[in-house]
Order: sequence, then C-alpha cells, then structure tokens
Amino acid sequence: MTIKADAWVLHAGEKGAPPTRTQLVRETFEFDDPGPTEALVTPLFGCMEGNMGHALDRRPIDICLARGEEKVVIGNAGVVRVDRCGSQVTTVKEGDTAILFCNGDPDEYGYPRRIFGYDTPGSVGMLARTTKFDQYQLIPVPENTAYALERWAAFSLRYVTAWSNWELAYGVLRLLLSEDELPSPHVWGWGGGVCLGELALAKHFGCQATQIASTDARLATIESLGIRPVDRREFIDLYYDKKRFRQDEDYTQRYLAAEKTFLAKVAEITD
Repeated sequence: MTIKADAWVLHAGEKGAPPTRTQLVRETFEFDDPGPTEALVTPLFGCMEGNMGHALDRRPIDICLARGEEKVVIGNAGVVRVDRCGSQVTTVKEGDTAILFCNGDPDEYGYPRRIFGYDTPGSVGMLARTTKFDQYQLIPVPENTAYALERWAAFSLRYVTAWSNWELAYGVLRLLLSEDELPSPHVWGWGGGVCLGELALAKHFGCQATQIASTDARLATIESLGIRPVDRREFIDLYYDKKRFRQDEDYTQRYLAAEKTFLAKVAEITD
C-alpha cells in the first residue's frame, strides 16, 4: 500500500553541475506503508537544523543524488504523534507523543552511519504531514512533562548530539588530565544550538564555558544560561579563504587584524 502525504519536497539538482541553492516545493509525496518495526506518525512540531540548510545549499553534497532519489523530504528534529504501529513495535504505542531520534542507519554499537531525513535512503523527514519512523527512532515524551512540546522538538536532535559530543570530548580530556590536575578547564564553542548544548554541559561539569555569537539576541541567551558570551562582530573578518589570503592584500590585512583581535580576547579570558 502506498501512502500519500502533503509535504515540502526537495528535488535533485543536475548531476555534475555546480551546487546552487534551491527551494522546497509543496506537493504530494508518496511512500510505502510502514513495515512491522515501523510506525506511522503525524509531525506536531519541528525544529530547523543546520543540516536542512546544507541540504538546500546542496553543500557538501546533493542529498538526493547521494541517496539515488529524484526527490526527498528533509527534517530530522521534532515531536510527533504515533498514529499506527507495526506488529513488532515495542518502543511506543498508538496515541503516544514522541521525539524523533534521527539515527538513520545505526552501526553494531548504535552509532549512526547516516542521518534520518538527510542522507539515509528512503527516509521521509519531518516536513510532511504524515511520515513513518522505525521504532528505535521514537523516544516517548515523558507523561506530564513540565516542558512544552515545542521545547522537546528543539531538544530532539541538538541536545542528544550535544551529549554524545561532550561525553567523547570530556572523556578524552579526563583520560589525559585528572580533575586534580585541571579542575576547571576552559571550553569554547562557536556555533548554534548543538554548541550551546555542549557548553551548558561544560558548565554543569564545572568548566569555564565561553560561546561566540554575532547577534544581540543570541549573546543575551548565552549569558542568561551562565555561559560567557564573546561578540563575533569584534573580529568579523576572521574567515579564512586560502585563495583570497594569497591574492587579495586588503582581505589578508583584514583577516590578520581580526585574528590578532581574537587571540587577544582568548588570552584575556583564559589567562
């Protein structure tokens, strides 16, 4: 049986052509009925993530061509309602509210080879009115949760990823330097929601957390969480382009000035 859903669809670019940014097209998208370990779900709340922008930019890859599909539905963070379960599904039941765990192709230890709603072939992401997930991709939202479902939608990808990244980074550090040797290390981040989650964990573990951002609103959010904000606009030209650095003298001077400002800021905070 084929299921038809209203969706925002990403179409493949021309094979071999330079990547150009594209737009989503609203149309009917068809996919196969869920199998015995899958569930049919209705997306309730989604969260825009960086990989969705990469998909639209077709950088670093055209995900449609990589998947061997003419068109795909992206979106891999959010909250869904479980409408129908396959006969072997045990992680959720019909009527449950759940977050999407976007591991599209787990290895033998459970780590992802590919990401659902991005480069996993056959996956139908959150930008559809109806989609299907495997049971291991559904984590029930706790009953009587104190948090709004919109917040769970943002949590589903970025904070799960943040914990995995932080556990690895902090674990490696502590293999080399104990808490007695380095009780409160400096941890810096430069990025979006996953980075913010990692730095919140760093602060929780007693580290001195600093995040770089470039808007007043983001800087205020960072500070409100007890993380030291650093304004990216103070060294806005700190963007290295190898070709321009060699050929454009004005660019080179601006880059070096920004680098000097940035290093001075690092020294000021970490000394």
